[in-house]
Amino acid sequence: MSSISESLDSGFSTPPLRAMTPCPYAPRRKRERVESHMPYKAARTENLFKNPIIGRIDAKSKTILQEYGYTPSCYELNGRSFTVIGQVTVLGCGPTSLLMLVMDYFKHLEETTLKQKLTQGYKSLMDMVFNCSLTKAVDNVKKGRELGLVPHVLFYKFLKEHSSVYDPIEDVDTKIIEVNNGFDVLENILSITGKGHSVVLGITHKSIDGHWIIIDKIDGEDVYMRDPASGKAYKEDLDTIASYSQDQEAKIEAFYFTL
Repeated sequence: MSSISESLDSGFSTPPLRAMTPCPYAPRRKRERVESHMPYKAARTENLFKNPIIGRIDAKSKTILQEYGYTPSCYELNGRSFTVIGQVTVLGCGPTSLLMLVMDYFKHLEETTLKQKLTQGYKSLMDMVFNCSLTKAVDNVKKGRELGLVPHVLFYKFLKEHSSVYDPIEDVDTKIIEVNNGFDVLENILSITGKGHSVVLGITHKSIDGHWIIIDKIDGEDVYMRDPASGKAYKEDLDTIASYSQDQEAKIEAFYFTL
């Protein structure tokens, strides 16, 4: 008791009981929380695409992805539902495009099974999405195949000279397509989307400095597409999309998947 009295007499403000406690109090534990998703640098393409499609919240995708901070939406076209997700990292357009396609193709699976597919392995798709590990077409193609999709790669003009960079891609339908202008690119995409397959299109251009978008459908003069930078779907004029790939200096590549 003398030690307590001495503590009080000395003017210390520390409560007596704390003075008798042999261990310091543990600091208050901060509650972890997931930040709300905000598409990364939407301004990167918001001046390029002008006609957004009003979608709706995708309940199943939201249930699976909300713990990562995403609020996915979807839009309907010709009886099909297309998942729309915004990227959260500067180099996330490629892996986010792959994530959208994986959700499209495997949304019919049970939630637990689908979540396991997204998070399986040491380098899971979700890890790669946040770590920017899928910045090249070949990496996206290989990851898609690992997840159970059948990849088909279209190597356009500039890749013909650098195709060795992408070797080896085994068991993949790979084609070198000569491109004279942007309409040639879209002519091939028209054929693929006409069979019900969305195409991931990579464009490096003075207006689009290395970006991936998804072309879902070309219907007459209308192009239905998804942009991971803004996290929105758009219905754009065919001429607008073609103009980004008409420049002879533009770098174009594309791939798509089937089950």
